[in-house]
Amino acid sequence: MESAVSILMFCFSGAILLYALVLAVTKKVILIDFSDEEDFENPKEFATRFAKIMALVGLSPAVGGAVGLFAGSGACLITTLVALIVTIAIGTKMIK
Repeated sequence: MESAVSILMFCFSGAILLYALVLAVTKKVILIDFSDEEDFENPKEFATRFAKIMALVGLSPAVGGAVGLFAGSGACLITTLVALIVTIAIGTKMIK
């Protein structure tokens, strides 16, 4: 039962990575939820960049899950939070 958090992290990571894969393959901006409609100069390029960022963010639960398999659920959650903060910081620089 101790590895349940790790398994959930791997499932969550898989869902995010699957979304990023579908977005990268289809390159449709309609798959990205926006609060208001925006016009993009190049929507396919924006969809590709957004898919890369989502893949990067999706890796943080995978890293946390891998750590959690060996160190426990507390280390899993702490590693996931740290990795998420780092990937969001990198992603904001990538989107600009």
